[in-house]
Amino acid sequence: MGLIAREFKAEVEALSTAQHKNLVSLQGYCVHDGSQLLIYSYMENGSLDYWLSKLDWPTKSRCLWRTTMTS
Repeated sequence: MGLIAREFKAEVEALSTAQHKNLVSLQGYCVHDGSQLLIYSYMENGSLDYWLSKLDWPTKSRCLWRTTMTS
């Protein structure tokens, strides 16, 4: 198993056990013909990176800090 495959497997294992109200659940994954795909629950209002891209760095930092500190 190559490095990329091992890293993908480790990511799947970590995401499949992670549970937090601010994380989208991993529903499954697929590996086919060298492609790797993670399948998450659908969340309305777009992705976090879409919304964060509209903010300046100090605001992004505050948002991410608050998100990680809530349980």
